[in-house]
Amino acid sequence: MKKISVTYQFLSLLNWSFIRHKSLILLCSVIQFFMTIALVYGYSLIIADDTVQTVYYLASGSVTIGMITIGCTVSAQSISSDKRDGIVSYIQTLPVLRSLILLSDLLIWTLTALIGVGVSIAVVYLKFQILPQLSLATFLILPLVLMTMISMGFAIAYWSTPSTMTLITQLLLMIGLLFSPIMYPAERIPEVILRGYHFLPFIPSGDLIRETVYLGHSISVIKFVVLLLWLVATALLSVNWLNRQN
Repeated sequence: MKKISVTYQFLSLLNWSFIRHKSLILLCSVIQFFMTIALVYGYSLIIADDTVQTVYYLASGSVTIGMITIGCTVSAQSISSDKRDGIVSYIQTLPVLRSLILLSDLLIWTLTALIGVGVSIAVVYLKFQILPQLSLATFLILPLVLMTMISMGFAIAYWSTPSTMTLITQLLLMIGLLFSPIMYPAERIPEVILRGYHFLPFIPSGDLIRETVYLGHSISVIKFVVLLLWLVATALLSVNWLNRQN
């Protein structure tokens, strides 16, 4: 049997993933559009303070939570649906590297979700008249945050049943939306709770988007490493599951 090159495997999987997920371009954009409107305009009604700090928290926080929603919830639901429909089982029978299966899906999801991020940024601009800094750091941080959240969603969906997946993703969304200091300063929550949050990727994501993408500060190495560790760990979990025998 002729050995299939790694490049051919990856390009074929990438093409197939795009065909399966091309509707995500519209879906991600619509979800992030309405999520950003709800957060930006909703929180503006609740929070009377309109200082510069508050504006940047609302702007960066709404973009971040939109990315958390796509990554930890929508992507997980998609993988869970693929498991139920037998698509994942079929993929496991193909003579391709399991890491390439994950990489192709992760890349397509990230590229399509980035369009939704652009929509969120546009909504934020219409409300606050602020735009991200056009720098190398911006083009590094936004894909990293998205890939980390999507990789988390993949790992959760692969390793859990549909009902458990739904519970976990909704819990993560509530943690990210209601309790994580993404839309407001961290000093407003108890120190004990804050310490635990620093080990999760949500606060580092919000901080990097606010401080680096919007304010133009240099990248925090510690926060960058936290996201990178979560990305690698969850990706390894997904590849490990895909390597299991049917």
